[in-house]
Amino acid sequence: MMPHRFIVGEEVRLKSLYGMPPRTPDLYRIVQTMPCESGPPQYRIRSDEERHERMANEGNLMRPSP
Repeated sequence: MMPHRFIVGEEVRLKSLYGMPPRTPDLYRIVQTMPCESGPPQYRIRSDEERHERMANEGNLMRPSP
């Protein structure tokens, strides 16, 4: 089982916006860490600019630049 690199409440950015709408928000917050059954750790993320949550693999997330 791989440990999660990000914690609930932490701000993150999506690395790749391929296939996402052009006006996708820049910053997201980790809402929930998902159980690692197989594959990379996954997270539920949310932006204040959207009404819904997204799922993201850990490899698609990065910490924002200071």
